[in-house]
Amino acid sequence: MIVLSYNVEYGLNLDEIFQWIKTLNKKPHIICFQEFPEKEISSLEKNKIFKNQETFFTKGLTNKNEFFGELTIIDISVVKVIDVKYIDFGLAHFESIYKRKILKRSAIISKVGINDKEISVANVHLTPASIHGIRRKQLLKVIENINSENAIILGDFNYSSLLNKGGLIKFMEKYNYSLSGEKLITNKYKYKIPQQLDYVFYKNLKHLKTEVFDLPHSDHFPVIAELEI
Repeated sequence: MIVLSYNVEYGLNLDEIFQWIKTLNKKPHIICFQEFPEKEISSLEKNKIFKNQETFFTKGLTNKNEFFGELTIIDISVVKVIDVKYIDFGLAHFESIYKRKILKRSAIISKVGINDKEISVANVHLTPASIHGIRRKQLLKVIENINSENAIILGDFNYSSLLNKGGLIKFMEKYNYSLSGEKLITNKYKYKIPQQLDYVFYKNLKHLKTEVFDLPHSDHFPVIAELEI
């Protein structure tokens, strides 16, 4: 299975992002966007990434009276959708105060079937302006809502690799999740400091390859992981 995670920074360059995905030699089976604009969901029928696809969206952020959130796109010609859950992490209190907006964080858990096996893929966007303990609680809520042996948790964790990345890895290992890829740089635009904020963790799968693409379309880089069920 090939999965793609990409924080698209409020969808500022969606056309370029869609074009880039279409040029990939090996297309992902599941695409997980964060900060995707709700208003652009209707355009996905005209601008399809897969010939046969299903999309799932949950609101998270607001910006200039527009809603943004997680969007999961599944290639249903290869993958069968079994069940979808939406996880609300609640109000990000500190972030909402200093940005003077109502901001929430959320996740989508898609339980799918591929090659006669079931796997859950969680598309997450964790709280940025908070302590690591809050983010770990959010991850635990996701883990507790996954009911399949095989699983992938990916997305924008807002967990900087500059601040105790080892603690995140140990926390996920406690629940039998392994990190896909080592020493990755997935963000460096906003603060000009290379760091990893976006992660792919997997359970009961074989890791084949993880790649980060240095693209100019967002303040994050896309991450593609290939895993064997």
